Amino acid sequence: MSQLQAFLNVLQPNEINKLKKVRLIGKEKRVFDFIYSYRYKELPDVEMICDEIGITTTHFYKICSVLMDKFYEELIPGRGYNLLFYLNRKDLYSHFTHEMLMQEKELLKSGASKSEIELFYSRCFELLQRVSAKNLDEDLILSYGEKYLKSKNNKIEHDEYFVRNSYLATKLYLLKATRKDIETSKEIFEELTKTEAVLANSKNIKAKFQLNKAMSVYYNHSTGEPQKVIQYLNQNLKLIEANKAEFGEEELALTKCKIAEMYYMDSDFDKSFSEYFTNFNLYREVLLNDFYHHAKFAQVALIVGKYDFAKEIIENRFNIFIESKQPGTGTMGSLLFAKYYLLTGEHATANKYIQQAKKLISKSFYIQYEFETRILENIYFILRDDVKQAKSLLKKNIKFMNSKGFNMKNSEMIYVFVLLQEILKPDFAERRLNLRLQSKYDLLNKSYAAVYGKLLRIVMDSVKNESNLVTA
Repeated sequence: MSQLQAFLNVLQPNEINKLKKVRLIGKEKRVFDFIYSYRYKELPDVEMICDEIGITTTHFYKICSVLMDKFYEELIPGRGYNLLFYLNRKDLYSHFTHEMLMQEKELLKSGASKSEIELFYSRCFELLQRVSAKNLDEDLILSYGEKYLKSKNNKIEHDEYFVRNSYLATKLYLLKATRKDIETSKEIFEELTKTEAVLANSKNIKAKFQLNKAMSVYYNHSTGEPQKVIQYLNQNLKLIEANKAEFGEEELALTKCKIAEMYYMDSDFDKSFSEYFTNFNLYREVLLNDFYHHAKFAQVALIVGKYDFAKEIIENRFNIFIESKQPGTGTMGSLLFAKYYLLTGEHATANKYIQQAKKLISKSFYIQYEFETRILENIYFILRDDVKQAKSLLKKNIKFMNSKGFNMKNSEMIYVFVLLQEILKPDFAERRLNLRLQSKYDLLNKSYAAVYGKLLRIVMDSVKNESNLVTA
């Protein structure tokens, strides 16, 4: 896939319409039309494209570069930070890093002021931490953190903690995404606890902000304590309120959305939906391309039964990435659609999205996607009344979960497999869950995985209804 094709694949219809109005000369229009005709499809070899259009490979790459420049300027006039932010939010990592390096080179060559260089490195450092988990590059993040510190004009005490705490927050998130090295998480927490004592009376607002952020990530991903997370995030809201000149609207919006997410993690689903609804209305433009919180908002909407609302979010935010087969956001969207269609009884359509997610998982990074796809496929086969296939998958899936270190003590997700195992027993239609499994089912409905509690209820009702039909 070429850079130009990857870019076109993730654009919304209104953005494509803008590009179609850009004045193209010579072979530019031929190249654009050809690549656009392969949107969401595998692009032929460059040699074949060049033969078709009648140009050399060197000329082709030159035209693609010119087109990218024209399209960037059309969509984000002036480029600069706004373009970096745009590419970052579109999950176009290679485009983002390429543009970042180009802008850095031009900035240093142009004789920019020290304050401009400092601002550039500060922004790059922050954006590098906001890429999808599969693209997080620890070395690159640290290198730009060091560049920021070196370029900082008005150094104050504890500046180094701003970079260190930011990096540790990212490291904790990465450890959660990969389920690797739990001991490292504990070591990071010990370091953060010592830093908390050091910064207790510090005047370095940014260092304190990143410390609270890192602590919130630890309590969210490593120990699962939503109220502790909210405590640290509320401290950051106070810092933002008292130091508005230090923070942009984006930090405020993301902090509030994180609190909304914690209400979801703490099973206060109505509160979470209300908070998300308010935040997305207040900070619509800032959150427009924040797919993580759009996904959480859609998930909460499914849990509280606002199915049409959830579908609208998924369609508007994720369709482009599903169609263009993006490993991260495309998988996320496919899983959301699969849940929506299973909940609304359109099983065949749900399976289409389950299979799409399966294709993308091998290119994905977040192990949670693997678990969810396996659960949803199991549920699909039960609802399709293919008990033999469902049992075969269930055995493999439980073995897979155990091999990844998941069990009844550390994951609500495995509850789903255990409950499905019970539901598939021949006599289940004639009885209820035993007390132990009923308690697990109740816990599931009060956890972040509550959407699976809803799906299990549909499965149980389906099994019992099927038994009644056979009896009749």
